[in-house]
Amino acid sequence: MDDLSRYLKPSPRHGWAWWLFACLLLAGSAWGALEAVRLHELSVAETARLDALERANRAPPPPKPTRAQLETARQWAVLRQERGFSWYPIFAALERATTSDIALLEFVPDKSARTLALRGSARTLEALTGYLDALAGESAFHEVYLTNQKNIRQGDLTVIGFEIRMQIR
Repeated sequence: MDDLSRYLKPSPRHGWAWWLFACLLLAGSAWGALEAVRLHELSVAETARLDALERANRAPPPPKPTRAQLETARQWAVLRQERGFSWYPIFAALERATTSDIALLEFVPDKSARTLALRGSARTLEALTGYLDALAGESAFHEVYLTNQKNIRQGDLTVIGFEIRMQIR
């Protein structure tokens, strides 16, 4: 019966076409997989190359400054601060307050504490008190006070030596 069943069964008409289609599908899948692996490896290589180029293109960090450079920078900052300090209102106020009876000998500013010390001599006590009142009336100064006063003999003339301290506004 086995011999006859071969003749009784209808033979598939396109069996070889299905096998060919399956083989082509398998080959296409293998080719697609290999192409995907190749593109992935190419992508990884390009990413590594791009990272290397970015690292090479990145600017190196600036070197740490030496102590001498830090000291120079500090001195420049002090000089900039010195140049930026407004001296004109102070000198103008001193000019307006000073009379011919007052002789200023020393001008000692302290910009960080915003104080000013004046040392000089006055002909009379009235000239000194008038000078203190004139300085206290100037808008550039506040808290004007006399810290030291003594009689000084200069040849035949006796003058009053003084020290005045004040706050700068």
